[in-house]
Amino acid sequence: MFLGRHAPPWFIEMLAHIVTGISMAQKSNLYRAVTSNLRVVFPHYKKRQIHRLFRKIIVTSGYVYYDLFKVLSKPEMHYLDRIEFDAEFEQVYYASKKRGKGTLIVSGHIGNFDIPAIAFANRYESPQLLTYPNPYSAHIQQNRIRNELGLYTTPANTHTIREAIKRLLNNGIVATGVEWPDPNSNITLTFFGRPTRLVTAHIKLAMATGATLIPVYSQRLGKLRYRVRLMGKPIIPGLKGNRTEIVKFYAEQILRDLEKLIRQMPDQWLMFRPLWPETALKTST
Repeated sequence: MFLGRHAPPWFIEMLAHIVTGISMAQKSNLYRAVTSNLRVVFPHYKKRQIHRLFRKIIVTSGYVYYDLFKVLSKPEMHYLDRIEFDAEFEQVYYASKKRGKGTLIVSGHIGNFDIPAIAFANRYESPQLLTYPNPYSAHIQQNRIRNELGLYTTPANTHTIREAIKRLLNNGIVATGVEWPDPNSNITLTFFGRPTRLVTAHIKLAMATGATLIPVYSQRLGKLRYRVRLMGKPIIPGLKGNRTEIVKFYAEQILRDLEKLIRQMPDQWLMFRPLWPETALKTST
């Protein structure tokens, strides 16, 4: 909060470089998670290239949190006028609302999720945010900030999933991420050519309610400037066939679109958990 209100942007970048240096020197959990993920995405990158990209990601993350605290420190939130929603996204969104079976807005961890969600809630309709289950301290703090900014934030569990189903059946909106690790999943997905276990709740929710899935991404363009665009075509999952195969098909369809974005703007991929545990283990040794 203090940094968002008083710190200049150059200080945020300097602080991010300090955090990066310490993290690399200590081979912290953050360093291991990010670099192990990057080695899967860019298998031909040399160590110095991975380290350079790691630095860029941490700097981007610093600016993203700076932006978030800036919005939090200004109750009038006039900064939200700088958030752009692509016309194609708006067209798909209104078509989904007219269809009347609920809307599931899903995204990878590209750019910033929170500020565009706040802008969306102010311009259109407030969604229920389904976040990572059993959040650790940093996520608890982030969820608290989201709620303070008017975003109804619920870590995924049996109760909140039921709540999301009810909201969708009433033509409401639910938003969630698509590449959180889920080691307890019984479905193995392919992401960047490697098997992994990621969340599939968004697909199951759409199948259970008939809701429209709208994959989007948010790109940071500059200080408190973001653009929201479609990440892929809207999806209304079919129900014929093997349930597991249906879930896998649509989850991987969204992941393919996310792969393209991550390769295009890797410095804005803010995924700080290892998605391929065996690769993270190699990075730590």
